[in-house]
Parts: sequence; structure tokens; C-alpha cells
Amino acid sequence: MHTLNRNVLFFALCLSALAGYVDAIGFLELGGYFVSFMSGNSTRLAVNFVTGSRQSIFLPVMIIGSFVTGAGLGAVAHHLAKPAIQVRAVLLLVTLLLALAAACHGLDLALPAMLLMTLAMGAENSTLRGDGNTMLGVTYMTGSLAKLGQRLALTFMGRHAPWRPYLFLWSGLIAGGAAGAALFHFFGLHSLWLAALWAAGLTMAARLVSAE
Repeated sequence: MHTLNRNVLFFALCLSALAGYVDAIGFLELGGYFVSFMSGNSTRLAVNFVTGSRQSIFLPVMIIGSFVTGAGLGAVAHHLAKPAIQVRAVLLLVTLLLALAAACHGLDLALPAMLLMTLAMGAENSTLRGDGNTMLGVTYMTGSLAKLGQRLALTFMGRHAPWRPYLFLWSGLIAGGAAGAALFHFFGLHSLWLAALWAAGLTMAARLVSAE
């Protein structure tokens, strides 16, 4: 991450904040399932499979499948777009999916709204890509926290190991999650409209993103 310029890092922080915002809303609506953190859902799936009924594994399977599908859709959007607009193409997809999720809630279509949110979070991971692979994971923080700990250890040993970008990325997710939880308390799933506007704003700002 230290090879990326400040514009990309700030943009990644904004993407992580969006993911935290949407994930908090999904977590509260689904009663403990996530729309961007699939490791947690995979653990829930395993536990439900062993201790619960067959019906209890349906929801995590649907969520995980939607996330994988969304990641694929994001990769396709990135691949098909011209290099100059690849980031905007993916974020436009994310914006449309979040807007559709909010619209589904307005029509009392709860499950489609959740699955569209998950599709959007999967697609968001294709926003910042390099050489065909994900350059920055912005909807999950396990890897970033592991790198934070590793680089702090190297820093304490006197080696040059930039750690602040990983802390900032995690902080963005936390800030977005707090905002999502607060607004969900007052507006429920109607707060998804702000997520769609947020993604639209990032789409318009995407031209500022460039790797060093």
C-alpha cells in the first residue's frame, strides 16, 4: 500500500467508510449477518450447519453467493471499461446496486434489498485493481489489521515499515460503520439512499485516483 499516492489512499479510506456504513446497516437489519465481511458469515454458516436447522444455512449461503457474484460483476465491469474509466465503471455499478437495494426496501422487498447490498459490496472490491488482481481490499479489514501488526513490529525493531495507511483504512471502516448504525437507528433501510449518493459522489471523484 505504501507505493500508492495520497489520492489513492484517501480514496480507499472513503471506500472503506462506505463499506463500513453499508455493512453496519446490513448487520443490524439481518440480526448478526454481514453484507461485506464473508469470513464472519462463513463461520456462521459452519455453526448453523452443525447446530441449526437446514433453514438456518439458507441465508448465509445466499449472502456469500451474492458477494462472490458481485465481485465477479465488478471484475467484469473493470475489465470491459477503458483504462481511463475503469474505477468509475465499477463505482457506477456499486451506485446502481445500492440505489436498487434502497428502492427494493421501499417496495417491502427485504431479501432482494439485502442481496443487492451484498452484490454492491462484492463489486466494490474491484474498484482498485492492478494487473488483474485486487490491489486493495476495501470491504474487509482482517488483512489490513494483520499488516498493521506486522509493520508495527518491524517499526519497533528499527526497520522502515509504513503502518499508518493500514490504520487509516481500518479507521475509515469504523467511522462508516458508526455512521451507518446511527442513521439506521433513525431511518432504517431508508439510510441506504445516502450510501447510493455516497457511491455516486465517489464515482464523480474517481478521476482523481491514479497510482504512482
